[in-house]
Amino acid sequence: MRKGTIKRVSKETEIQISLTIEGRGQYEVSTGIRFFDHMLELLAHHGGFNLRLKAKGDLDVDQHHTVEDVGIVLGQAFEKALGSKRGILRAGYFLIPMDETMGMDLRAGPKPMSMRVSFTDAPIITKSKHSSRLSPERCAPPAGAIKE
Repeated sequence: MRKGTIKRVSKETEIQISLTIEGRGQYEVSTGIRFFDHMLELLAHHGGFNLRLKAKGDLDVDQHHTVEDVGIVLGQAFEKALGSKRGILRAGYFLIPMDETMGMDLRAGPKPMSMRVSFTDAPIITKSKHSSRLSPERCAPPAGAIKE
């Protein structure tokens, strides 16, 4: 089974994560931000991977560091679990540009990904360093993807 376990300690957060790609959608998530927990739980459930995540952050300051660092650690855990990414194939190609969403492509390298979450006390916008705006060129399927 493909697994990824990461522990990250910074000035603002302490995070432990363990995920199993070939899971059953089981999860134990605790970040101190209940809505964020819920979204991560849904990701694991509908993604069919097991996720154990415990994060402690400086929530007395704001939620930004916790959300940002969990995103970093989640990406690192997937990268570790997927290894060389051999055997991962796309079953199809489609793109639906929507204001609130971007997809995750686990087969390829770093891809744009953004998360916009609003909380009652402070808005949070987290972007990866590889993020970019969706342009018309990016919406087109790769050459040869559509056969007539």
